Formats: sequence, C-alpha cells, structure tokens
Amino acid sequence: APNVVHNPTYLLMVPLMTFMWWLFTRRVLDRSDNRWLLLLIFAGVSAVTAFAKPSFHLAFGAAACVIVLARLRKDLSSIPYFARVGLAIVLPVALQMPMLAGAGPTQWEGTSFSLRPFYGFNQIVGDPLGAVFSSLLFIGFVTVLLGIRRPEARNFRFSLILLFFSALVLLLFAEDGPRVMHGNFFWTIYAGVLLAFVEGAAYALGRLGRGPDGRRAWACFAILGLHAAFGAYYLLYVAMFVGPMA
Repeated sequence: APNVVHNPTYLLMVPLMTFMWWLFTRRVLDRSDNRWLLLLIFAGVSAVTAFAKPSFHLAFGAAACVIVLARLRKDLSSIPYFARVGLAIVLPVALQMPMLAGAGPTQWEGTSFSLRPFYGFNQIVGDPLGAVFSSLLFIGFVTVLLGIRRPEARNFRFSLILLFFSALVLLLFAEDGPRVMHGNFFWTIYAGVLLAFVEGAAYALGRLGRGPDGRRAWACFAILGLHAAFGAYYLLYVAMFVGPMA
C-alpha cells in the first residue's frame, strides 16, 4: 500500500514539488524580467522533481495547461513564453514514461499501467467516504467559509485545479501485474492534497484579523488542527503498535 511514512522517493519529491509549485505560481506565471534564467531554474527543478518521483507531473502538467490557457485568453503575446514553460514541464516526465510503462530496467516483469476507473482506488481504500472526508475537510472549510473568487485566493484556486487532476489520476488509472497493490497512482493525490492544504493555510492566514473573515479563518485553522491531531495519532499508533513498515 502507498504509505508516506516509509517511501523515500515521495519524501524526496515533497520539497522539490513544493519549490516547483512556488516557482510556477509566484514567478513563472508573473513573467519575471530575467525570463531565460527563470525558465532554466524552473526546468531544472522540474527535471529533478520528475526523477525523484514523476507522480506530481501527471497532474501538474494538466493543471498548468488549464491555468496557462486561462492566462492566454487575455494576452496572446505570451504564447511563445508559455510554450517554453510547457516544455520545461513535459520533457522531464516524458523521459520517465517508458520506465513507467514497463520498458525500463526498474520495472518488474508483467507490470504496466492502464485506464481502469476506480480499480486501484477500490483495491486499497476500505472506506472511500471516510477517506475523502478525512482528507478534504480543511480544504472544504476554506472553500466554503472564505470563498475562492477574491484575488487573494488565486493560488488556492490554482491548487484546487491541481487537486482535481490529481483525483482524476487516482480514480482513472491503475497498475496491472504484481504491483497493483502498491497503489503508485496514490502519490499524485497525496501531492495535490498537500499543496491544497499549504495554499489553503496561506490564504486563511492572510484573512486573520479582518472582521468576520478573520473569525472564519480561525474556524478553518481549528479544522487544520484537527487534521494534525489525527495525523499525529496515526503516526504514534503505527510506531507503537504496528511497526514502521505497515
């Protein structure tokens, strides 16, 4: 099963994908003056992230397309620039696809991936409703209580787009063969949820001390604290009663 606690490639991917996401949303989209240097840095981070674990790119590529296309509706002169951005995103994961498809030496014999809606999800998740509720409660509170239309919510909206495509990857694709129970398409939704949490917390933090919005933001942070408490309980339970390789 896809357990974050003992997956070194996911743990390596997390800081890299977070930096990549920050570059994309805070620098690349705003078109810094030194564009070539920025794109080279972004391409390098994209490549390193993909080689650590390509799972993030499976959803990020699609989300970035939607975000960029929305931007291009207002400024068609940006097409050459964002075409280069697309190459920086797509090329690293394209190099990984043969390995993911079973052509690389790291794959086990008989392993491949295919379009099998809900198959991998149903094989591993015993309580789907509970999993969705426990994963998305904070994100839902931020969305409902603080809203997503105001300009300050821009990056949180972007993270929701990423979360949507992360969920599609999880629900639509599965591995065949001996690795089916490894749940490797789960890593994408883990990444999407994590970044939505980060952007939701950043958005809520910016609303503190602003009258009714501030009180609603504190309610969101109370839910975030609940998530953290249950996460700590899970890690403690695994460490004390199950073992780190659970």
